[in-house]
Amino acid sequence: MTFNLCVLQVECHAHFPQDDIWAFCRKNSIILSAYAPIGSPARFGSAGSPGDLLKEPQLTVIGKKHRKTPAQVLLRWLIERDIVALPKSTHQNRLRENFEIFDFKLSQEEMQIINSLQEHGRRLFDFEMYD
Repeated sequence: MTFNLCVLQVECHAHFPQDDIWAFCRKNSIILSAYAPIGSPARFGSAGSPGDLLKEPQLTVIGKKHRKTPAQVLLRWLIERDIVALPKSTHQNRLRENFEIFDFKLSQEEMQIINSLQEHGRRLFDFEMYD
């Protein structure tokens, strides 16, 4: 008996968009699922640090245009790339916000702006400890 891979979950966010894996998954009809979709700002004390994805000024500008938070913009960016987003939060208001991403769409220009954030390439999770 054989099974085909149907879902692949990897770290994926605007600073680390996993473009090669995304293309492979699309080509092979595999659902890509993103963990740390907003850059995991509270992990490892990264909130407010220079690499904090939520502090990217472009996201604030796009968010204001749509009356959305930077986190909502990032989640919508993933959804428009056909990537499943699994945001984590323990705050009721943020949990609600995470669902309020289906009432707007990003323009091609906005998608490109967010795509350009990958030049800052920042992986949050280092798996060297498992080698």
